Order: sequence, then C-alpha cells, then structure tokens
Amino acid sequence: MKINCDGLSLSEATLKVIKASGNRAVNPVLEGIKLTAKNDELILFATDKELSIEKRIKAVVMEDGEVVVPGRLFSEFVKSLTNEEIEMSVNENNVIKIKYSENEAEFNCLELEDYPKPRQLKEENVIQIKGKSLKNLIQKTAFCAATDDARPILKGCLFEKENGKLRAVCLDGYRMGIAEEPTGSEGRDCKIVVPVKSLNEIFKFIEEEEVDVFMMIENNFMMINFGTATIMTTLLTGDFINYRQILPAHTETKVTVKKDGFDRALERANLLSRADKSNYVLFEIEEKTITISAKSELGTVTECLPMAMDGKDLDIKFNVRYVYEAIKAINSDYIDISLNGSVNPCIIEANDNKSCLYLILPVRKCN
Repeated sequence: MKINCDGLSLSEATLKVIKASGNRAVNPVLEGIKLTAKNDELILFATDKELSIEKRIKAVVMEDGEVVVPGRLFSEFVKSLTNEEIEMSVNENNVIKIKYSENEAEFNCLELEDYPKPRQLKEENVIQIKGKSLKNLIQKTAFCAATDDARPILKGCLFEKENGKLRAVCLDGYRMGIAEEPTGSEGRDCKIVVPVKSLNEIFKFIEEEEVDVFMMIENNFMMINFGTATIMTTLLTGDFINYRQILPAHTETKVTVKKDGFDRALERANLLSRADKSNYVLFEIEEKTITISAKSELGTVTECLPMAMDGKDLDIKFNVRYVYEAIKAINSDYIDISLNGSVNPCIIEANDNKSCLYLILPVRKCN
C-alpha cells in the first residue's frame, strides 16, 4: 500500500472510526483500525464486533493494499498532523511508514488475517427517514435509557415503524421518553431495539439534516449509510417493556406553564438538590400558581410561577434532573403537565406539538 492524503481529512476520519475500536484486553486485533487503499480512496474501518464504523476519504493511491494499524497510537499521532500532506506506505515486514514534511515515523502493524471482515446487509427491509428527523428522535429519547446492566434491554432504544411513522422509545424504570417522526419508506412495519451507545455515534454522523438516511435491517443487525460513511450495529434481543401499558388512561390535573422561566427555575433548584442524596424538587400546584422548591444542607430555594390549571390542587415531588432534562428537550413556548395525584406518574409534553412526550415517576419518600 502506498498513498498520499490530506492530514486534516485523515485525522477527522480516524477520530470518528476509533469510537468503534475494541478493547485490547478482549482481543488485541480489535484495537486496530483497518486501512484499505483502492481507486482514489482510503477506507478506514474499526469494529468491536457490536459496533462498526467505516469512513472513506479522498486519496492519491499509488499502490492498492490493506493494513491494520494500532488504533489508539495511530489516532493520537495523526491528529497532530492536520496541517500536513501525508504519505503512507507499508513494507514487506508489515510496518507502516508515515512521511510528513521532512519527517517520518514507523509503526508495527497488526495481523490483517485476524481482523474481522465487514458484514454486508441485504436491502430487503429499509427505513428511509430525513437526517434531521433521525437526529430529533435520538436527541429527544436517548437520555432516558438505562445506563446500568440490571436490565440490558433498557440500555437500548425501541424503534417502532408503523403507519408511515418511526417511533423511538427509551426508559430506565423511572422515566420514559417517546418521540415520533414521519418516514419516507414504504417498507414493512418492524420493531428493533438499538443500543443507545450506537445511536450516540450515529447522531454525530448526521451532518446534512435534509439528506435521506437509509436504515437497513437484517436479522440482528442494522446498517446506516451516510454516503462517505457507514455505521453498523448489532441489535439488542429480548422483550422490550410494553410501554403503552404504562401510559396513564386519564388525567386529574392538567397544568400549562411557560417554558421560559420554568426551565430556569428548575435549573436553579437543581443546584441545591443535587447536593443532597434525595435530589428532589417539590411542586405545589394551587389555583394559578406552581411553586417550585428544593432544599439541601446548603440552603433552600423557592420560586413561584404563573400557570393555567384544570383540575385538582396537589403537591408532588420529582427527581429534579428528570424533569429538567425533559423540559429542555421540548421545543415549545408552553409546556403541558398531566398529573393523576401525588403518587402516580406524570406526562410532560409540548402544548402545541404532541410528537414527543415524557413520563416521569414521582418521588414517594424523601428523608
């Protein structure tokens, strides 16, 4: 292999694919990045067998070839060469030479034969969606997924395609986020659970919001093609929670409050409550006012905001971070909060757009 390429393009591509590299302690070769030179491209590929990322950049290819470079070392090295034109070549001893300006470096490479080959999926079940719509689904739900291993399926996001829409659902046992966006595909309806770890990487690759993104699904794999980049992820298996059964059937109290002011009050309450193990905020809902209060060993904060209410007065406590993150994710001037007493979950959604909602369980006991 022998090529010339731009240092900035190489560095940016390397920093993207390295996110999929594996743990050396599990399998040393998975720590590597495979470089493939052919035609007028350099293809970078990394995988940990659960997540795979491929990125292609322009290059002057003088000699085709493939090599697996040590991922972390290569990544750290080339990110300091963004202003350079780089020449790379591999000799018969599986050593890669990197020339830049009047300087050069050499690294021993890993065994190419031991590196996993990229999986190819058939284009039989494809979900077509706009880039901005997919970003929206991830941004509005992924933060609600579980982060521990108690129930592995909850570390994923349920994607449910039906009736021309793609719905995303994440929950961790204390809160749930649901969002939906229209799709442009006429393929069959389906349900899959995608690891949130993979979705967070997919989110970073969506640069052109108006471009069509194609999600190809086959057995326990999903692949997304971004033109010059491809991401493939394994899907989680098992039964996802029947989220429809969790949604309240009726509402006793409905509050409408202006987002501007409500989110800032929650942010200030969070400053105190996060210093206390209980981490809760108290809502006192009465007539035309919602009173927000939090306390800790450091002090107290109490704020009153005007609101519109339909239903019964009540007091209810929540984990302040859960409410704050939900409010920040909603794009609307006014927020609707639907409640059913002080011990049942509430629903938070935009007043003028019901394409996403958040369910949050209240805090029942606080010291």
